[in-house]
Amino acid sequence: ACAPQVASLLSFTVGTDTALLRTEIDKLAALAGDRDDITEADVQAVATRSTEYNIFQMVDAVVAGQQGKAFALLRDMLQNGEERLGILAMLLRQFRLMQHIKIMQYEKVAVPAIKQKLGVAPFAADRMMRQAAGCSGGEIKQAVDICLQTEYKVKSGQMNQEGSLEAAMLQL
Repeated sequence: ACAPQVASLLSFTVGTDTALLRTEIDKLAALAGDRDDITEADVQAVATRSTEYNIFQMVDAVVAGQQGKAFALLRDMLQNGEERLGILAMLLRQFRLMQHIKIMQYEKVAVPAIKQKLGVAPFAADRMMRQAAGCSGGEIKQAVDICLQTEYKVKSGQMNQEGSLEAAMLQL
């Protein structure tokens, strides 16, 4: 059996590709063995992490001031074949959603309505709310600006794609 919050964590961690989810569920069932339940610890121990999950981890590290961890996650994603501009776009999306959270909080929108308006899975919305709480509105705006400027410089030929994301992360 799998509690709803564990299923949500699995979907958030792995992504929504049904073939991959099936493989991950088979791995979790083998890990659980004779146990009746699959736990969050099981998911964290064996599930293959999606790029989106790794982006959340990276933003967590940036918000917590753990630059070494953020760069280690970046290195892993690049070694797994992710493109710098793709990662940058996902970081930008994450910071923009955090900016939307801050704006809605300023406008006194209720938490359930904020989560609904984000248009992401409940587990992801909870995590974004925590990330946004760790930053000021100004810090989040600065992160959005850094991502936008880096993307513009790469696409306009002012900056080489190689090293662009690393330079942006040093500013975050």
